[in-house]
Amino acid sequence: MVLTWGEGHGAIVDATADNPYLCLRMDLDARQLLPTLEAAPSTPDTKTPRQGLCQHSVDAPLCDAVVRTAEIASDPEQARHLGSLITQEILWRIQQTPGVRDALKNLLPRGKHRGLIKTIEWLETHYASPVAIEDLALMANMSGSAFHAQFKQLTGTTPLRFRMRLRLIEARRLMLGEGMEAAKAGFAVGYAEPAQFSREYTRLFGMPPRRDIERLKGSRLEAFVL
Repeated sequence: MVLTWGEGHGAIVDATADNPYLCLRMDLDARQLLPTLEAAPSTPDTKTPRQGLCQHSVDAPLCDAVVRTAEIASDPEQARHLGSLITQEILWRIQQTPGVRDALKNLLPRGKHRGLIKTIEWLETHYASPVAIEDLALMANMSGSAFHAQFKQLTGTTPLRFRMRLRLIEARRLMLGEGMEAAKAGFAVGYAEPAQFSREYTRLFGMPPRRDIERLKGSRLEAFVL
């Protein structure tokens, strides 16, 4: 069982060695979904605000395709020849599941709001760069107020908080994976003040950078020993 709270926080609260919690994540390219989703019949829910995160049950065929993806992951030859084919199957099956398809269609930015996708992609690669909301809105070809509202509707957060989370996640990776000191990691992802970096890091991850990395390293070592 997963317990979630707030923005970007969660914890596994029910898992044991005999009954482990298993999770498989797949990153799918939304651009592959757009053409067929737009043409697919559906009854989008116009009353419920669009959200950036939702969950649905999956049927046996879709589950089977996902399991096959996991099974070939350890075999480079199979992954090279079959991976893209199974991914296409997963994309197709997702779009054939009414509840999931409608949820995805509700997420699609419509008309000129597709500029939001371009803006999000820019933020994902330029998170360390200083930028004003007005410039982001211009990039999306929207007014400042409309951009802010549509961005939050699509992602579940504001543009500045979205960028902040990208920065902090990358800083965490730099500290954990490359052994970078906290202050240097903060500077590397765009923070000018170590105090602000530490404060926002603590707010997102629940503890200051150094303590968090020590905890993660300890957990990783314990998992390896076990």
